[in-house]
Amino acid sequence: MQSGYSNLAFETDFFNYLLRYYYRCFNYMTTEEINYTNELWQLAHSFANYTNEHLFVTGKAGTGKTTFLRQVISNSNKRHVVLAPTGVAAMNAKGVTLNSFFQIPPGYYLPVFADIPGKAIYSIKNILNNINYSSAKKELIRRLESIIIDEVSMVRPDQIDLLDEILRASRGSNIPFGGVQLILIGDLFQLPPVITTEIFATYSNIIRQGSFLMPPLSRAQN
Repeated sequence: MQSGYSNLAFETDFFNYLLRYYYRCFNYMTTEEINYTNELWQLAHSFANYTNEHLFVTGKAGTGKTTFLRQVISNSNKRHVVLAPTGVAAMNAKGVTLNSFFQIPPGYYLPVFADIPGKAIYSIKNILNNINYSSAKKELIRRLESIIIDEVSMVRPDQIDLLDEILRASRGSNIPFGGVQLILIGDLFQLPPVITTEIFATYSNIIRQGSFLMPPLSRAQN
């Protein structure tokens, strides 16, 4: 959904305002003091509700991220879903998990040519080829206007990559995330993604050796 708010001047003003008053409005106020009537709150809510631009909302514990999430959900005029990386986080946000909504296996997702048995590492291409959504789910995804992800600090980059690919394929669009707005909420200094040492080592080796990452770096060095 686009509106008169979605223009460069508004977006620039928003981010300048956010950076200038971030510590005053978020880091030095209690949850009770931060509410949907203050100026910054209204500006962030308008940005989420009246533009199609992506939004990242952060702040340390107790600064009102959950309250903001609830206000956005209850006052949104967009077709949206609320997602989270884990079951507990999804329950707290009154949503569902990323894996459940998009019907993808738990694991790690890379643009490799084949799945890696026993490592829970899946080829993004294979996942896209094996997705079999019902007509209702296809229509739901096609009609989505925004996706709200809570506790985004626990979401890995490869999950975001897969989300992007699924939305592009499902909506028949090459626009990032198929043109769906992402509203990401969380504190990157809190809970990190859960990954075992073994998987991390395998994952890192694949990334370092992957031709999908190395050519630009090689050309730059030559």
